[in-house]
Amino acid sequence: PTLTYLLTKAPDQIATEWLQLDKKCVAHLSESERKQAQRWFGVHAWMANWDAAGFNGDNQGVANGTVLTLDVGGALNFRAMGDPKGKAFGSSVDELNVLRKDENNPNALKLFADMSLEEIKQAITVVVQIPDEQIHRIILDHGGRQTLVDQMIARKAYMASFNI
Repeated sequence: PTLTYLLTKAPDQIATEWLQLDKKCVAHLSESERKQAQRWFGVHAWMANWDAAGFNGDNQGVANGTVLTLDVGGALNFRAMGDPKGKAFGSSVDELNVLRKDENNPNALKLFADMSLEEIKQAITVVVQIPDEQIHRIILDHGGRQTLVDQMIARKAYMASFNI
């Protein structure tokens, strides 16, 4: 779950509908809200969303009982501040470990470090169940390139064979 994105006149800009949040910080999430956010751990790892929790823990929020990812700027080919990830965004999904264990990302640790093996498997399954044809169609329909399609399918295959 994310904010609702809107088209803008400029192709290099994004906008979202205004939404009043009940909470806007990983540190303020209840245990059940953290578990709700953890369901999407596999998606963040697959998309290489290094900034899933946010530098200040402010990329997760709650509105009407639903935990939302508020900013996906650290996903796919680019870092949160816009620099390319380069080879760090490859076909292996190192984020499956990094988002749970990297002490340099303390808010991701608050969000994901205590996940059980079963919770990690369930989060991975969310991604593995996406048909390749759907990945292909969505990426190309939204202006992505075939190289990104191939990379996301390879990352999904990596996740399917991941040993925890």
